[in-house]
Parts: sequence; structure tokens; C-alpha cells
Amino acid sequence: MLMKSALLLTMTATLLTGAGDWEPGTGADAPILAGIASQYGPGRMEATIQVRQAGRTAFTLPTPLPQAEVYFATLDCRDIGSWFEMRRAGVDENGAPYPWETAYAVDCAGLADGGIGFMLFNRHTPMSQRVAEEWLRRVHTGEYQPVFVAEVDYPTAVRWNTVGRGMRVELRRLTPSPLDLPVAP
Repeated sequence: MLMKSALLLTMTATLLTGAGDWEPGTGADAPILAGIASQYGPGRMEATIQVRQAGRTAFTLPTPLPQAEVYFATLDCRDIGSWFEMRRAGVDENGAPYPWETAYAVDCAGLADGGIGFMLFNRHTPMSQRVAEEWLRRVHTGEYQPVFVAEVDYPTAVRWNTVGRGMRVELRRLTPSPLDLPVAP
């Protein structure tokens, strides 16, 4: 089954900008995906980035890595290397919304290790390519809202004071989605 070229992080049942009338966009025009972000442990994101930069995975990263305020893992591997903005949901101590921070997708939920199941259902659930694509289709059409929308790097979790617990976040895309790529194994 072919999926539309738009990727998971711009799709959800609870689009804050259109109640299901999804239109692709970037920047301030992009739909906002709201959900929970967990975090990687100390040094884990950095190790993953090094593996991707060495070309030992299907989705590689450039060397040097572009500077971003947040590095994160996404549900859909096709988002690796894409730019987003991310912010904590809610307001700061002055009652103002938290500011948008530049975010660069450097990792994703895997099929074989159950990572995609963890982000979709909050439990490690290995699944086949076909099953994963069906769940991503359900998210895209608004039939299902994933539990987790991102996993942030450890320094971000420290800065946000969320180490060891999830944080509600909002994401919006800054770069266009890659076209016609399969979900990574």
C-alpha cells in the first residue's frame, strides 16, 4: 500500500490547525502535532548520531551535524534529516507560551526492536513493514493518535527539567517531506 508523501509528524487525529482538514505546510503554516516526548539517556543520542554519520544505517546524517536547539527521534524514519520546530506545551512562569526551538530529526523508532510500537502504543511491539505502514496510515487519516510523538536528546531533557518523565510537546515541520521512501526496517 502506498502512503501519501506527507510524513507522520505532520499528521494526527487532533490537528490543532484544522480538525482533520490536513494540508501539507511548513513553518508557521504547518499543522501542529501535539503529544508526549520522552528522552534518550545520557550519551545515547550522540552514539546514535555517530552511527548514522558513519553510514551504517539506511538513513544517514551529515558530518558535521547541523546546529539545532533540540535533536530528537521521530516515529517515522523518513523524517531523519528534516527540520522541525518543537516547544513544550503550556506556558512559562510568566504565562507566555514556551518559545519554539529548532529541532532536527536524527533518529527514529525501529520496527525490529519494537520502538515503533513503543511510540504508538507505549509498549515495545515488534511489527512487520506491512503492519507498520498500516499503523502509519491510520495515524495519517486521523484514525489513531500515537502516544509519543518524539524522544528528545538528554541535554534538552535536562534543560527542560523533564529527565525521567514525559513532557507534552508541540511539533511543526520546517522542511518539506521526503517523497516515496519506505518505512525503515
